[in-house]
Amino acid sequence: SAQPPSIITGHAAILQWNAEGASTLTIDNGLGDVTSQTVNGIGRILVSPTSDTIYTLTMNGTTTALTTVSVFPTRVTWLENHFNPAELSDPAISGDAADPDGDGITNENEFRFQTNPRRASSFPLLTSNIVAGSGVVTVDFSSPFPLESEQCTLSLEVSEDLKTWTPLPSNSYSEINRTNPETGTTRVFIQLTDDTTGAEKRFYRATWQ
Repeated sequence: SAQPPSIITGHAAILQWNAEGASTLTIDNGLGDVTSQTVNGIGRILVSPTSDTIYTLTMNGTTTALTTVSVFPTRVTWLENHFNPAELSDPAISGDAADPDGDGITNENEFRFQTNPRRASSFPLLTSNIVAGSGVVTVDFSSPFPLESEQCTLSLEVSEDLKTWTPLPSNSYSEINRTNPETGTTRVFIQLTDDTTGAEKRFYRATWQ
């Protein structure tokens, strides 16, 4: 697996694996034998591809796992792709805090999620699905994973009136999957389980901060 699979050109991703019982371990694309980087079956290595790259892990001569590291342009290149020279000199249009398409998403966050800052219909889409049982509710969230994620934190909160929001403890939810869609950054799937005993109604939200 890669944490995270989406990176900016010039940055690094971490490939990590758990391969117990391996006598030989190799990864393609120039990495070669990674047995020496594996302790008790667990290993990791930094990679900095210049374009989207699929890495394949071969264990004892058999293909065992693969992951794609998606590579996106630097912020300078991204800005040049979306704004002309005059607009690049105007922070009200191309600045980090600007929102030229009026969709409520700043240029900074449009870059992090690789959406189009000039098209209001292009914005980070967070979806959810709720399954309620007897005193327990399970919420599955799906969200694009931001670039420069080391500067971002995913927060899940709960409210009973849509006015006062309370952060949920981190042990009440966990990441269950990540995928690489055809466009945009890696998509992360989070599952939340909450005890709703005695609650007439409850609302949940997830935000990147």
